[in-house]
Amino acid sequence: MRFDAHFGEAEAVQLKAAILLYGGARRIVFASVHEPYRDPAGGAPYLDAGRLMTTEFLRCWLAALALE
Repeated sequence: MRFDAHFGEAEAVQLKAAILLYGGARRIVFASVHEPYRDPAGGAPYLDAGRLMTTEFLRCWLAALALE
């Protein structure tokens, strides 16, 4: 995947985590956080089994984003 964005100074970015949202037609019922792993054959990264996203994780994540 390729994208263009301007964040001020030039800096290489890479996939650090993926958040998957699960739900039905009306609402999201839970989310999981997955770490990416590199494909040894050089293909696209793949995701681990993941872990349930907790409210504590969200609090920490939002606090970190506010500081950036």
